[in-house]
Amino acid sequence: MKRTTITTVAGCFLFILLWSSGWIGSKFGLDYAGTFTLLTYRYIVVVVALLAFVTFTKTWRKIPRSQLILHIMVGVLSHAVYLGAGNSAMQFGVSAGSVAFIAALQPMLTATMSSGVSGERTSNRQWFGLGLGFIAIMAVIWDKLSLGGSFVAYMLPFVGIIAISLASVIDRRISLRNEAEKVEATPLSLVCLIHCASALFAILPFALVIEGFETQWSGELIFSILWLGVLVSLGAYSMMFFMLRNMSATKVACLEYVAPPATMIIAYFMLGESLTIIDAIAIVVAAVAIWLVMSTRPVVGKAMVVNAVSLTRKAASDRMLSDEAVRDLLARARQRHPHSRYQPDTLTF
Repeated sequence: MKRTTITTVAGCFLFILLWSSGWIGSKFGLDYAGTFTLLTYRYIVVVVALLAFVTFTKTWRKIPRSQLILHIMVGVLSHAVYLGAGNSAMQFGVSAGSVAFIAALQPMLTATMSSGVSGERTSNRQWFGLGLGFIAIMAVIWDKLSLGGSFVAYMLPFVGIIAISLASVIDRRISLRNEAEKVEATPLSLVCLIHCASALFAILPFALVIEGFETQWSGELIFSILWLGVLVSLGAYSMMFFMLRNMSATKVACLEYVAPPATMIIAYFMLGESLTIIDAIAIVVAAVAIWLVMSTRPVVGKAMVVNAVSLTRKAASDRMLSDEAVRDLLARARQRHPHSRYQPDTLTF
């Protein structure tokens, strides 16, 4: 097995573990602070840690204005909106299991968005795997919970998954554009700093105006802040954007299907919650769904070829690429996607 493959697989397992623990950490903290106050404390820890790390490792880089704006958008969507909506739903009475159920819709939404935004096409086999994973999650939640509560409360998680799905495909498009233009990728630590700082500035006004920073300090709250800040925000989100540089947005989103079962396992050991036979079956089905999506070879759609061609045309017109560089770019596209019916070499400039 290639070293890059081992790294990707290890990253997937680590991402699942850290991502799943987020709901557990939030459950501890929301008893002592409001949604936006808890998130503000969390991102203060994260931003301070990332500032120190980026400075120590000397990974500061000048980022083009257009990319900086996109990174800020990704940070606000994937951190502030997604977590703010999900945690607010739990604070309004929606159970963590119900939020996890709604979050299971993210892979479907990401797959739908991915074709139009990043140009990546989802194959029939991947759609089957996505549907199978969705059924597994629905079976688990249906077995444990009966939906209820206010309509507005249950709409909040939907807002969150729309936000993080859009953030995923935007970030993936940035990576594809950098690759097409042979631009060196911005260091991941700096990207995460931009994301988290953007989220902090977006969340802070809500914590001040709506909640007034009302806090009941306790050991559990401090544990929750550190858990969410270090393990989830620094760990899980870094792994997600690392994988988006090496995998399609659909494949990364598919890992979400493992989050609810993994959360149940963590809750079993940490909170003493029970696991049923339905849970065990759903975990196996979700694993099969992951395999179906992850083992499928990438397929290039027409949108991706058009994006690559338009980027190449622009770069050539701006005298950023020579004729030789253009031919090399198209040759690499043919090598990476030999089975695409949209062959780049049939397109002229």
